[in-house]
Amino acid sequence: MYLTDVLNISEFVKLLLDKNKDLLKVPDEYEWTAFHYVAYNNLHTIVDDLVGEDKFVAYLPDKKDKRTTLHVAACKGNICVMKKLVEYFPDCWEIVDGKGQNILHIAVEQDQKEVIRYILSEGCKANNNLLIQSEGFKLIRIATLGENRR
Repeated sequence: MYLTDVLNISEFVKLLLDKNKDLLKVPDEYEWTAFHYVAYNNLHTIVDDLVGEDKFVAYLPDKKDKRTTLHVAACKGNICVMKKLVEYFPDCWEIVDGKGQNILHIAVEQDQKEVIRYILSEGCKANNNLLIQSEGFKLIRIATLGENRR
């Protein structure tokens, strides 16, 4: 039996952080932190706990693609995590990954239609330059035509 069988994942993370807060900052072999895994697995209920410990970890890019947690959430279609992240990090809309792509590029590339809608409605309110920086109108055309590759 594993500890995670008894506790839900949120309780498990809280328990780990209570024992060693530095675990939040320690990346794994791929340079992913706890925030990256939260974004990947849509664990939006844990974001508040992690931000309370060290919010700057959310800005750390991974080793391979240089993606932040918001990039990972956009790639996986995890809007609940995205909403939490931009609530705490309103300046993260325009951060680009190692290929120079922001979250709109990634959402179009991964054919994440709900994420695209969210970015176009909320992201453009928060950052008027988001469409310009991401060649937004070209990306909108690609997304609406169903072409998921540029």
